[in-house]
Amino acid sequence: MTDAGVGPLNILHVMRAPVGGLFRHVADLARGQSARGHRVGLIADRSTGGAQAEATLSTLASKLAHGVTRVPMSRHVGVSDFLAVRHVSQRARAVAPGDETRAEMSRIMASAVVNGSLSGEQRAYLVQLAAQRAGIPQQEAERRVDQAFNAAREAADKARRAGILTGFVTAASLVLSLGAAWWAAVRGGNHRDNSIPARFVFGDRRRTVTTPNT
Repeated sequence: MTDAGVGPLNILHVMRAPVGGLFRHVADLARGQSARGHRVGLIADRSTGGAQAEATLSTLASKLAHGVTRVPMSRHVGVSDFLAVRHVSQRARAVAPGDETRAEMSRIMASAVVNGSLSGEQRAYLVQLAAQRAGIPQQEAERRVDQAFNAAREAADKARRAGILTGFVTAASLVLSLGAAWWAAVRGGNHRDNSIPARFVFGDRRRTVTTPNT
C-alpha cells in the first residue's frame, strides 16, 4: 500500500560499498519503500562487500521491482568513474522512461514564474496532470499546484534580489578600485616628476619644532 495521497514512485538508490551500517540502512529503507508499493532499485559497487553482501543483495533483488545491479565504483576519482556514471544514467532512464509529463509541468511552471502569474488555463492543465500522475483528488492537486507555484515565485524573487545586491556590490567595488588606481597614478606621477614619496599619509604627519625662549 502506497503512502496516503502519493502514487507509486520510481526510486533508485546508488551507493558505493555495500558494507557496514550505511548499507544495512539502505537495504532496510529499500525494503520498506517496496513494501509500501513503490518501485525500487539499487546500484552498488561490484568489487566490495564479499560473500555476505552478495547474499544480502541477491535476497533484496527478488523483492525490488527495479532489481539490483552492480558496477565497479572506485574509491578514488579516476577514468573508471565515467563507466559508473554512464551505468547509473542508463539505469535511471530505464527506471523512469520518458518522463515527459514532469518536464512539461516544469516548463509551464517556469514560464508562469517569468510572466509573473499562472493563468487559469495553465493552472487547470497542471492540476489535471498532477491529479493523474499522483492519483490524488482534484482539490489536493489544486493545493499542490498553488503551493509549487508560490514556492517557485518566491525562490525567483529571492534570486532576483540577490542578483541586484550582487550587482550593487560589484559596482561599488569597481568604483573603489578606480579610485585607488587614480590615487596610485597621481602619487606615482608626483614621485616621478617631483621626487615626492608615494606614501599614503594618515592625518597630519608634520612635526612642530619648538625652540626655547632666550
